[in-house]
Amino acid sequence: NWTIDRTRTFTRTTGNYVNVKLSSEASGNVSASGTNRYGEAFTNAITTPIQATNNPGCLWKPYVGTFIHKIANRTVTVDFGVDSGDNQVGSADNCAANDGFFVTYTRANRTRTRFVEYWH
Repeated sequence: NWTIDRTRTFTRTTGNYVNVKLSSEASGNVSASGTNRYGEAFTNAITTPIQATNNPGCLWKPYVGTFIHKIANRTVTVDFGVDSGDNQVGSADNCAANDGFFVTYTRANRTRTRFVEYWH
């Protein structure tokens, strides 16, 4: 069983480009929750709206946003539009040359991180 509460907002911007924002108005910004096939409860939260644009400088790459997936004793956090140091560098007008998304995986007392650079 899953419950999903996401809002997609399309906005026309300068130069007739379109900005897409994915968010949730649910309590705690929980965009999805439920039970997986192993019987474990999970939640997905969009704590900062995830945004992308069809501006040729970014072409649908998420340039900002944070997504958190929690299940049992494990958490995955994904920060979009950041550099390898997890610093915000993306914008709606121009994606930075070194931007991508930063993944942090935490399980019990162990944390792993990985930066994935967007294609350019």
